[in-house]
Amino acid sequence: MSATSFKTKFTIILAVSFISLGGFASFTTIISPPTAFATQVKTTSIKLNENQAVEKFNQKFPNTNINKISLKVINGKYQYKISGFNSKRTYVAKIDAKTGKVTSAVSEKGRNSENKGSLDLTKTIRRTEANHIAEKVVKNSKGIKWQLESRDDTVIWKVTVRKNSQKSIVKINALDKKIISVNKN
Repeated sequence: MSATSFKTKFTIILAVSFISLGGFASFTTIISPPTAFATQVKTTSIKLNENQAVEKFNQKFPNTNINKISLKVINGKYQYKISGFNSKRTYVAKIDAKTGKVTSAVSEKGRNSENKGSLDLTKTIRRTEANHIAEKVVKNSKGIKWQLESRDDTVIWKVTVRKNSQKSIVKINALDKKIISVNKN
């Protein structure tokens, strides 16, 4: 058997094996975007609530105002990202939502134009309540990502929920629990 004939037969056998064993399905799984993994991480791995995460932030950066809190999957784990400021600096910390470990902390001089308002967590609904409201609005969905921030004098919980393969973003007034908007992606 010639080398060319052997290569041709080998290529055909390899291609047939690849297709018959679901090679294309495996291939699409490998190249799927990392956000697909986010939905596989269970929310039961979240052991820290937003108040506890802010306490960790305040231990690292005392005397700061908090202006944004987000919770989402990063590198296969739920992680808080908290932003804050004072009159001279801005601060960002990332905190593991399971262990409470501060995984990243950055302080920068200035940039106070971004500091539109500070959050008072004693006046806002908790993430779990915002999640419950969002899951009620989009029936049979599960919350996968959350963000609390002050925008135009309104404190908003932005909850991303997933129902089957469709994501929706539910914006909720964090003070009076009213639905601001529901956007389907």
